[in-house]
Amino acid sequence: MTRKSWVPLLALSAFTAALIVAGRLAGFDADWMSAELQRAGVWAPALFVIGYALATSLLLPATPLNLLAGAAFGPVVGTLLTGAGALAGAVADFALARSIGRRGAADKLTQKWPTIGNELRKGGAWYVFAMRLLPVIPYGVVSYAAGVSPIRFRDYFWSSLPGTVLGILPFVLIGSSGVRVLQRGSVLPLVASLGAAGTLVLAARLYRRWRVSSAEPVEESC
Repeated sequence: MTRKSWVPLLALSAFTAALIVAGRLAGFDADWMSAELQRAGVWAPALFVIGYALATSLLLPATPLNLLAGAAFGPVVGTLLTGAGALAGAVADFALARSIGRRGAADKLTQKWPTIGNELRKGGAWYVFAMRLLPVIPYGVVSYAAGVSPIRFRDYFWSSLPGTVLGILPFVLIGSSGVRVLQRGSVLPLVASLGAAGTLVLAARLYRRWRVSSAEPVEESC
């Protein structure tokens, strides 16, 4: 694993440790949080999905929301809610970028993220899949870049779906495992989740590099 690949994992580990320490100092009560979520009824998951979609559209980091979903809703429901919010944002951002005109939006994206647009044109759907696995790149950036690229919507969506679920799952598990540390002092699930996240980042980087270097440019499509 390269030095750059270690940085996101170390930052995530430090952030998770800081949250756990803060939770212990603040006397975090998982039962109270569960009761409050039940009291909110369907509004809690609905607002979370909407907020997640908006956050991705505004290019805000999604990792804290993934951790929050795991802590608040658990691994299964948390993954379903984050996946729903992410895909809703992905569809909306793609449609927005494509509707406002490829040329103007592409120029702005190229200036800020010069490599993403070029690599997406070469890698197409496989590149989208790989980028969905990387937590270091804002989720919405890939959505907007895909919208101004020649990729077909169906290819974009069906590559985003598995990539999003696989990319989200380890971080939802980290959030859920962090609650278990606070409740029971069980550290092993948290360590396993962090290891899965590190493996994911490394695999995505290698896969992205391989696909972009071996792929042919994507054909133009509406």
